Amino acid sequence: MEQNTLLIPILRDFEKRARERPCTRGGLEALEGEFEEALGKARAQGGDGPPADTLETLTAADAVRVALRRGIVANERARSEILRIRQLIARGHVRAAVIESVKIRNVVAEFSDLSLDFVAEAQTENERRQQRLITLAVVLAAGILVVASDAALAKDIFAEVAKHQRIPILTVGVGNYETEGADGPRPKTNAPVAFLKELARRSGGNFLGR
Repeated sequence: MEQNTLLIPILRDFEKRARERPCTRGGLEALEGEFEEALGKARAQGGDGPPADTLETLTAADAVRVALRRGIVANERARSEILRIRQLIARGHVRAAVIESVKIRNVVAEFSDLSLDFVAEAQTENERRQQRLITLAVVLAAGILVVASDAALAKDIFAEVAKHQRIPILTVGVGNYETEGADGPRPKTNAPVAFLKELARRSGGNFLGR
């Protein structure tokens, strides 16, 4: 009886430690090994006295195992969700990734070996990219208006495009893009049209005539 009286507080302490947050996956696994070792020693030291596996000790031991298993499973699920969010970002769905990260942030906060910092970093980079696109669009809009009469400006725009090679540009020729000839409609070959085609080619985008 004395042995069981001493074992119960030890088991309850293990349960308390298993429920503590924040924690890590490695910490839970180490605690699980420590718990099984302590329980094994208690059984081995029983000798001819009362068995360690009484109903009370079995119940207390099961509570420890349940707490440990819940923690490990929660960590695994959080890792899985983090991987899914990383995949969203890799596919360019940054906004969706931000929304999904909000849903699991409380769970992730329970584990100090997990982090959602990469989502904020991706959001910041996405905002910077959008700002670069806006800036580039303004430059292009201004350049197209005068490119026919200022070849030097066209070179400056091409140089700016070269700095952002991962951003493909779609250019469109509208209005009187085509002119009637003896053999039917054919594209104009004036400077603005040539500029738009070259811009699309250099950026890895496409040119459309409308």
